[in-house]
Amino acid sequence: MKTQKELAKDFSVAYNDQIHIIESTFFVAHKTAKEITTIAQLFKEQMLAIYNQYPDKKFNTLVDTTQITQDMQPIPKEARKIYLELIDHPQTNKIAMATGPSTFSFISKFILGLFARNNLIKFFANRIEALAWLNHKS
Repeated sequence: MKTQKELAKDFSVAYNDQIHIIESTFFVAHKTAKEITTIAQLFKEQMLAIYNQYPDKKFNTLVDTTQITQDMQPIPKEARKIYLELIDHPQTNKIAMATGPSTFSFISKFILGLFARNNLIKFFANRIEALAWLNHKS
């Protein structure tokens, strides 16, 4: 199992203040439930750090998994709970999922099963379409 420090290098989260979007990119599909849950917790910590810097702001977020070339493993219950907490956070606004061919089927089933209750999450084939939707004023 990778250390937390090693796992933290498998994704990135940053607030792009030029376009006012949180951009997150996942680079690697993990194989164990423990690694997947640890990634979820590390991701949540980084998202909350951004939220805490701007306590009165709601954020649009790009989640880019297009660089993942391996099939993804099922997301364990503990990790799903962590992601749900982020999605339900009052500072979370729209979420655009840019998914590659190896992640679309799995992620779509996961997300649609959990989060179909609102229209604030959409799937896109690439970052350009996802960013265009996030930047569209509705």
